[in-house]
Amino acid sequence: MAFDFESLSVGDTLSTIIDPVTLFDSLPNKRPGYGYLRAVQQAVLEQWSDRRGVRDVVIKTNTGGGKTVVGLIILQCCLNEGKGPALYLAPTPDLALRVLEEAANLGIATVDDPQATKFLRSEAICVTTMNVLVNGKTRFGLTVSGSRHRPVPVGSVVVDDAHAALAMTEEKTRLVIPNDHEAYGKLLDLFEEDLRTQNLKAVLDIEDGDYTAVAAVPFWAWQDKQENALQILHPYRQTDAFEWSWPLVGDLLPWCQVVVTAGAFEIMPPCPPIEKIPSFADAGRRVYLTATLADDSVLVTHFDADPTSVASSIVPPSAADLGDRLILAPKISIRRSPTTRCAPWSGRSPMSTTSSS
Repeated sequence: MAFDFESLSVGDTLSTIIDPVTLFDSLPNKRPGYGYLRAVQQAVLEQWSDRRGVRDVVIKTNTGGGKTVVGLIILQCCLNEGKGPALYLAPTPDLALRVLEEAANLGIATVDDPQATKFLRSEAICVTTMNVLVNGKTRFGLTVSGSRHRPVPVGSVVVDDAHAALAMTEEKTRLVIPNDHEAYGKLLDLFEEDLRTQNLKAVLDIEDGDYTAVAAVPFWAWQDKQENALQILHPYRQTDAFEWSWPLVGDLLPWCQVVVTAGAFEIMPPCPPIEKIPSFADAGRRVYLTATLADDSVLVTHFDADPTSVASSIVPPSAADLGDRLILAPKISIRRSPTTRCAPWSGRSPMSTTSSS
């Protein structure tokens, strides 16, 4: 009787592998160039494997050290271990596409829709951005009344470029009222006397349209006039300017810090209300990948990470080049810069473009 080799499948075997290095070596559909792990990747994966039961883990590797592969292998291990669904958060849409491409190169199943059946069934990793997760209309759902979506349960999360994710989370949990919005003028009238008493020069600069001037609303004035401020803001809660942040900030107004500039009123809680996003807050495993995060304590304040776990980061044996990058040039060459030549037409300053390391 002939043996049917076609009936053999590596699928069942692969789905039981939870050791990250073994899993990488066993992936059958890796494309050329992905035959082996780099030494740095193997080192951090082995360290993570020893600490896989820890809820919050920080992994620090240098830029170009292969963090994406590390994150994908970790999440696939979590799926194999029954700790799904698995979510990969990239800092930008372009980088999310790169993660999807990297997953395809490894032969790891991914989707980009948080409502996809394969993601919800822990059959594929969902790759998206921090901005998709953290906003007042998130498709992952909120623990607030009126949320349009039921909270999506997530077992394991990888946050790529954690330093960028922190900044994005702050931005998305801040109510910004532009100066052309009706509420801007009303709030300015409400707090004008308090602002003048606190910092007259800044107020005069703001009135003159100086966008570099910043005036903080005194916290006692914000507390005393809380009801008046809420009456001004509440009617606009479902408008375009408010709906992306109001569900996250609206019930935290008494504790918020408030600043005014010539461009906007900004209302921000002392810490992002990450607990309102259960897909992240309730995840059993959260891994933060970074190359430039100098102060790990912000993971505690912003993401409610465990202080003890965060204090003990996973770092490869050779990590002397970790940290922020700064390039100093003796001068800017106007002649050689295409960005400068295009700036007058685009309306952008040639120095306004920044890049993350």
